[in-house]
Amino acid sequence: MAGYYTAMDCGSTVAYAESTETVSNNLLEIHPTVVTTVPRLFERIYSRMMKRSIPARLRVSGSFIGQ
Repeated sequence: MAGYYTAMDCGSTVAYAESTETVSNNLLEIHPTVVTTVPRLFERIYSRMMKRSIPARLRVSGSFIGQ
């Protein structure tokens, strides 16, 4: 609770995501400087990033092995 009121006392804007599925779109819309969230959201972001980066890493490592 103290973090919520401290941010408001400093004149910052507090925004909430519409849902867990729209967090990325909401972040693009708001352009936050600081994001506070529960660890589970960071875990979801990390796992999505790793899923997307695995094919790229395999292509790069495979091209070096073939040389």
